[in-house]
Amino acid sequence: MDEERYAEARAKCHDALELSQRLFHGDHAAIAHSLHNLACSVDGLGDPENALPLYGDALRMRQRLFPGDHAFVATSLNNLASCLKSLGRFEEALNSFEASLAMRERLHNGEHPEIAAALNNLADCLDGLGRYDDALAVHQRALEMFSRLHRGDHPAVATSMNNVAHCLMRVDRFEDALPILEAALQMEQRLFSGDHAAVAAGMINLARCNQKLGRREALPQFEAALDMLRRLYPADHPEVAVGCMNLAGCLKANGKPSEALPLFRAALEMRQRLFKGGHPGIASSMDGLASCLRSLGRFTEALPLFESALDMPRRTYAGDHSEIASSLNNVGYCLEQLEDLDDALAKYREAVGIWERVLPGDHRDITTARSNMARCLFRLERYAEALPEFLEVHRALESRADSQVATRRRVLESLIKLFEAWETAEPNRGHAESAADWQEKLDALGDEVPASSLLP
Repeated sequence: MDEERYAEARAKCHDALELSQRLFHGDHAAIAHSLHNLACSVDGLGDPENALPLYGDALRMRQRLFPGDHAFVATSLNNLASCLKSLGRFEEALNSFEASLAMRERLHNGEHPEIAAALNNLADCLDGLGRYDDALAVHQRALEMFSRLHRGDHPAVATSMNNVAHCLMRVDRFEDALPILEAALQMEQRLFSGDHAAVAAGMINLARCNQKLGRREALPQFEAALDMLRRLYPADHPEVAVGCMNLAGCLKANGKPSEALPLFRAALEMRQRLFKGGHPGIASSMDGLASCLRSLGRFTEALPLFESALDMPRRTYAGDHSEIASSLNNVGYCLEQLEDLDDALAKYREAVGIWERVLPGDHRDITTARSNMARCLFRLERYAEALPEFLEVHRALESRADSQVATRRRVLESLIKLFEAWETAEPNRGHAESAADWQEKLDALGDEVPASSLLP
């Protein structure tokens, strides 16, 4: 199993570091190399918090040993950045990714695979910061470079195609992403005959896009990918768990949560056998299972799973992290459905606070959690507090080019309901007029989709 191999590697790397420190005093390339390898093995065990200082020590020693530009320093900068990114410290990671890319560009004249790979890493970080347009531009640069470096079919080109498509999907450009994903899968099928992990991953990527487009092809593609993964890995394997999660998610999205439930359970049980402690994969599976139970209206069963899924990233990440905010939002929603509105509101507030600190101001995750908070305040009849939250949601959606008309209509409908309820509670204070004003805005938006309020 991967965890056992990483644990064995960590023990060997630790022994190698101790030996190097006995053989060489002060700064030495062998010590820096051992520090770096130990950091990688600790990171591989899902412990980025303890890997980070080791990466830092290795980087600083290499910078002292190799003044100026050096491949080892560029590698250390990149791996330190990846560790920071996994801890949700995207701004710090961005600086290191940019420094690693700049150094590789100075080290290699013209185009080079390491420069293209560094571009992909930088783009992934920009994506994590919610800077999707910037991420897309950088991923496209990487794809163009890989395409010139590797004429014809090549795994790096296929991977870059998938990265570009992922960015397009992040901004809801699914129609643009679909032909890229189809071309990437065809390339992977030409590169790897028969069953292959890259082909299964390509099938999953294409299925996700088809699912977003509401196309029937998604479900059989997820099923085919899972079948392939089970042939590739007959026993427990992380990729099989991912395949179970994807198929379960598609079934749930297609209104079949009862069929999805055993797959979510299977993924969780498999990851619990594969990983010990608070591994992110276990938290993700708990979250998926809880979401399915929530879809079935089984909120009392879902809540403890959501709470366990929240505890794991709290233990893993020191300080703010997007995964913590996401889990808080899920716990809040479940509490709200169980009519524990005060506790739900507290969770929503905390989620908004974390996301505001780690994401750009108009990020869709902030908007979603703020909508939930506003709805909870409405249900508590705290209209004066709910109003500024709904107004901020409305402003954020209006400022974003990728906001859906349906979502904007729901917010407008919610503002109308808020003022109508406020008028009932406090008549003759202008709330009815405000409701009428927002109704005019809703009418002006048109009838592309039916209105559906965020409020009950």
